[in-house]
Amino acid sequence: MTNGKRTKALLNLTAIVLLIIVGVVTCTIGFNSKKEYGDTDAMEFVKNLRSGINIGNSLDCYSSHKLESIAEYETYWGNPVISDSLLEVIKEAGFVSVRIPVTWDQHLLDDGITIDPEWMSRVKEVVDYAYSRKLYVILNTHHEKWHSTSNLEQTNAFKMTEVIWKQIADEFAEYDNHLIFEGFNEPRNIGGNNEWTVGTDEEFVIINRFNEIFVDTVRKTGGNNKNRYLLISTYLNSPEQSALNAVKLPDDLHIILSVHLYTPYVFTGNDNEASKDVKKWDRSSENTRTLDWHISNISDFISRTKVPVIITEMGASYKDNEDSRVAWTQYVTEKLRLIGVPYFWWDDYYSEDKKSYGIIDRRKNVVAYKDIVEILNK
Repeated sequence: MTNGKRTKALLNLTAIVLLIIVGVVTCTIGFNSKKEYGDTDAMEFVKNLRSGINIGNSLDCYSSHKLESIAEYETYWGNPVISDSLLEVIKEAGFVSVRIPVTWDQHLLDDGITIDPEWMSRVKEVVDYAYSRKLYVILNTHHEKWHSTSNLEQTNAFKMTEVIWKQIADEFAEYDNHLIFEGFNEPRNIGGNNEWTVGTDEEFVIINRFNEIFVDTVRKTGGNNKNRYLLISTYLNSPEQSALNAVKLPDDLHIILSVHLYTPYVFTGNDNEASKDVKKWDRSSENTRTLDWHISNISDFISRTKVPVIITEMGASYKDNEDSRVAWTQYVTEKLRLIGVPYFWWDDYYSEDKKSYGIIDRRKNVVAYKDIVEILNK
């Protein structure tokens, strides 16, 4: 090899080495530097939750008057107390996640802000039924009177958000990421003329403030709460585009959005005259149009923000129409799996003489609707 060729080869080798060093340094800097918002493992985390079920109308029950005992509250709407055996049935049925709705504001001491230790103990006991089985658990505040965007109640609502969530977060601070906190359930203008609509711009601002206080409060409690996954809400947990677009995302990498999906409600619902008469559902465009639109809104939100979504409530109520319920469930779960969104069935009540959204018989601790459960857990 001539001196000229040797020099050229050394220069080429040096250039290659420099490129490698630059590449390594660049990768190292990129790995250690603060992640850009959206470059988050939350998208990976939600894949673990896959399919879930609500244990509704139990710890979330409330009354217009004071009841005598914890058990009386828990059974006030007709369900038996939640048993350890029920969580075993849920796990054996194939669910990997459970949502435990809890109402807190009827379980405060005389000062109006301190959670009754007996109530906290019972909530913790139920969480442990699921947590001990390695199920993912969503714990929330559910039917609180202060979940309102009413101007007259804003100050108290913000204060209650902070004081209640600080106590919950302190109690569960050492639980790992199998436990997820959900700030609110269907926050809205309670009692207002637009309570069950998509909300107004002013109300969107208030919901964002609720979310901000919830996240800040939990993070300040330390322990595993510093990085716990937290669910924030749209107005009414709505999948409408205006509600999704209005969400102000906290500067936090462990945030997930909670949305409900009961579309079309005239079929899935059972609490008004219009919905009681609509029993049939199939895949015709007339039936899927709005449902497809809502799922598309959710997909667009994920693509735009890189923040995951969980459907924390969905379901179709029983109206002696099991074929249509199965068809709706099959369609919805197919669509949600395609966009990587976990879902939680709203199970509120089941008995042989009274059926609603329930798919598990809590008295007998057996699956009541195997077809739907199998579809949910495919």
